[in-house]
Amino acid sequence: MKKIQEPCFFYNTGGCYNPDGSPKSESECKYLHVQINKPVEKGQHLRAPCKYYHLRGECKNKLCLFGHIELSYQKWTWYFPNHFYPGKGYTHAGPFKKGCKWVN
Repeated sequence: MKKIQEPCFFYNTGGCYNPDGSPKSESECKYLHVQINKPVEKGQHLRAPCKYYHLRGECKNKLCLFGHIELSYQKWTWYFPNHFYPGKGYTHAGPFKKGCKWVN
């Protein structure tokens, strides 16, 4: 498995575990199991999605604490149940231009 060259958030905040509750070894985790002495920031995939980024197509807050990665249909309907899912690839296509309507 190719390692992501960043410290594991879970390892540094109490433990990195498998879905069955057993501890993950360093070889099982895609992140590095190294202790760091500064606050660990959650990865984009672990953050709640930014409503401005996902629903308006842009987030102007350079220090935004929310996620700016494309959501799957399941995650979209979980976080934005009253909004139409724009389809896979919505962050890479035209919908993120101001005034553009999403089209499937």
